[in-house]
Amino acid sequence: MSQSEFSCLSAAKAALVPERDPDVIAAAAGGCPAVSRLSAGPFGAAAACLPGRRVAGVQVAGEVVRVHVVGRYGHAMAEIGAQVRDAVAAVAPGAVVDVVIEDLDLGDLPPGG
Repeated sequence: MSQSEFSCLSAAKAALVPERDPDVIAAAAGGCPAVSRLSAGPFGAAAACLPGRRVAGVQVAGEVVRVHVVGRYGHAMAEIGAQVRDAVAAVAPGAVVDVVIEDLDLGDLPPGG
């Protein structure tokens, strides 16, 4: 499924599954220790469209929840993905959770370090 198809389906299908609240999903994923922040992706398309606003980094289409994050440097990609999947599964039971790691936040790492 392409990014634009996913975005178009998100708004239509999100209302069909009330337990897939994008705000709750964003809070759960953003609270993971290995996650620096959520990301709307390189073109800003990775977001749930709600009336009058968007929730960056979360897409919901039926049973599928896709979360786009910026991970913290020092954590393995698998660890970042596992933390996000576990956190989202706790607030969106039964969802198929896809995690997209857009980038790594180097924090205060010195250049060349």
